[in-house]
Amino acid sequence: MVVPARLGITVNLKPMDPTVISNMHQTGTYHFREDWNTSDIPDPDELTAYSVDDALSSHDYATFYKNAQLTALTRQAEETTTAAARQSLYDQIQELWARDSPFFALFEEPFVNVVGSHVQGFHQSSLGFFVLQGVHKA
Repeated sequence: MVVPARLGITVNLKPMDPTVISNMHQTGTYHFREDWNTSDIPDPDELTAYSVDDALSSHDYATFYKNAQLTALTRQAEETTTAAARQSLYDQIQELWARDSPFFALFEEPFVNVVGSHVQGFHQSSLGFFVLQGVHKA
């Protein structure tokens, strides 16, 4: 725990039963929690709503964070079909969320594939699968 100490934060680790941890997570009775998520939909709707819409059962990614402006922007973005308008709304959401959010998200691309330079047309999907249709040797 070198980094928290450099920031003047004392971290006390306490072993707990997984059921207790799950209950604390669901009720928001914890101070710090490491978590992960993967999205099976490559559209910002799902994860954004899960993270900032306080009316959902996710309780804003279990932070119990509330921001009426972000919730309103999220719902507006969900109903907007024009690409430029959606982008503008999600830009606003990201800016407000980054400034005000009680947690931070890290991005990790867990799928690493190595192919020779003679292999053409191979692409890894962010959903974890890849389609070999169109892949060929050069």
